[in-house]
Amino acid sequence: MEIPSQRTQMSTLNALFECQGYSASTTGDAGIAVGYKVDNVAVDKYTELTGKELSYGVFAVAQSKLGDSNIFDENGNAAIGSIVADLTEYNFTSFELKIAGFKEDKKDALLALGAYVELTDGVTTEYSYMQADDKGEKTGNYYFVSYNDIVK
Repeated sequence: MEIPSQRTQMSTLNALFECQGYSASTTGDAGIAVGYKVDNVAVDKYTELTGKELSYGVFAVAQSKLGDSNIFDENGNAAIGSIVADLTEYNFTSFELKIAGFKEDKKDALLALGAYVELTDGVTTEYSYMQADDKGEKTGNYYFVSYNDIVK
């Protein structure tokens, strides 16, 4: 049970994660990236106050592969065709996901790129997804963006 002092402390925490948005390379290996900041002090305080274990990482998946699925299913398995990397153990203050080497015929391919947070209390696990929402378009639970969307 959450007590009032915990609720007050939680409301004064800084954001645990902050999306920095997309960037793109138009020279060399055409690529796109999405970046994030991590407030490790706030993450530690959050886990202390809630008693939940928190892990986080990045994901990338083509819209054509994901369809109507979620990145993680009810058992914590990543969707077929997705790329998922847990970054928790590295204690980063910032990180980015970069996809490079877009050939001309793939620059309109729609991708869901972002970060995830996994919270578990030992019984249940919840997933939250963080994505830049200023490019591309939301379909279902995710924003899908192409290389061409970002360089416009």
